[in-house]
Amino acid sequence: DYKAVQTYIDLINLLKSKIRALQNSYQVGPPSTLSVNIHEFLKKCFSMSDYMGKLAWACFQSIAWKTPFSNDGEEQAARLKHLKLFLDHGLSRNIGVYNLEPPTCVCVDPRCCDQLHSNKNALRDRELSEPVSHPITVFTMELGAVPGYSTSRYCRKCNTRYYPNYYVHSAATTRTYYTEL
Repeated sequence: DYKAVQTYIDLINLLKSKIRALQNSYQVGPPSTLSVNIHEFLKKCFSMSDYMGKLAWACFQSIAWKTPFSNDGEEQAARLKHLKLFLDHGLSRNIGVYNLEPPTCVCVDPRCCDQLHSNKNALRDRELSEPVSHPITVFTMELGAVPGYSTSRYCRKCNTRYYPNYYVHSAATTRTYYTEL
């Protein structure tokens, strides 16, 4: 059914930042499997068995990953259209109507880069780890107040925690807001 496929693609696009946050920065394309909470969310949305949920991801992951929303209006329309699915099946699985993540999955401090074992002259950005999520309320003009989740991530080398709109070093007393990434 075309409508179900379109809904599946919309939901993947709305969850893409949450899905991408579970991958290493150097991995391109969709992951081979979904996290348990996202898999369970999609299963509930479509009343699928576990096997069918895995099969749906295997069949539609490439299409869903390569079909982003064309603009913010299209994304907002999809969020409004699927609001009930997020409210009914997402919140119990730590999936909100909005899922805020840091804009980077690697530490922005160049001193935190790791040397590659295969090439001593090459460096790789340090991946952020130790995600901490907590429920939030997002106030929007279109939807009003809706539930969401905010996730922060941590750099173990420089002891900096990254939030959706700023970062703080563990010894610092001030926030540094992102300008551009």
